[in-house]
Amino acid sequence: MSTLDAIVPNIRRHVDDLGDSTDGMLSSIVIYTLVGSILGFQCYNSALNFAPCPKKYEGKDRYKWRNIMGSFLHAIISGTSSLYCLYSSPEILDDLIRNYNVHCEVLVALSTGYFVYDLFDILAYKRLANTWPLLLHHVVIFCCFGIAMYTKNYLGYALVSLTAETNSIFLHARQLLLMVNTSKQSKLYLVNSVVNIITFLVFRFGVLLWMGWWLTQHADEVPYLLVAVATSGLVIMIVVNIVLFYRLLMSDFILGRDRQPKDTSILDK
Repeated sequence: MSTLDAIVPNIRRHVDDLGDSTDGMLSSIVIYTLVGSILGFQCYNSALNFAPCPKKYEGKDRYKWRNIMGSFLHAIISGTSSLYCLYSSPEILDDLIRNYNVHCEVLVALSTGYFVYDLFDILAYKRLANTWPLLLHHVVIFCCFGIAMYTKNYLGYALVSLTAETNSIFLHARQLLLMVNTSKQSKLYLVNSVVNIITFLVFRFGVLLWMGWWLTQHADEVPYLLVAVATSGLVIMIVVNIVLFYRLLMSDFILGRDRQPKDTSILDK
């Protein structure tokens, strides 16, 4: 037996130990949803090449428009669906480790597929130095969601984290408004800015802090390795969101509405 043959089963055994699931493998519905999500968002991205877009983005910068439109669509799907899932199945909150339903599982797989798609889209078109918060965010999400889907545990915990996408609806709406040259002085932009700040505080900082509190209360039920992974992920997400929140405040409130270029994105600085 080769060294590799000895190592692979050992790694597999350690991964299986991360959860209580006896099968320790991705279900067919997760695989189909994951692959379908990646292909679906890529097809949507390609279709936007034939759709009208702001004149400024008709040339080589069209990828920016396509990327934001994809992110906006995902935010609407995952943000509203996660809230509905928790509302219609409140028992998930009773045990975030073991409780979940098929809608929860599909939504986590769909979002994972989107983050995989978006990660490659960012790597293909954007400068890494300018988009590190997004890259870090996507890598953390992929690792955490991957563990949840594989072990079939912590899917409820992953579902709660997806409620943060509720804020992303307004975050991406902000960028779309700037792309179509909406004045920062307009009532529409002002309303979106205020709602953006409120939902940022509630669905990003509020949810992250609640997830941290939940982890401290249930640390004895979670394997040490997963506690370390979850804690590291939460710390990284909090840092990333502090950076994004600072950029948002500086752009829309502190510096004044006329100090920034109209199409400046707080995600790409």
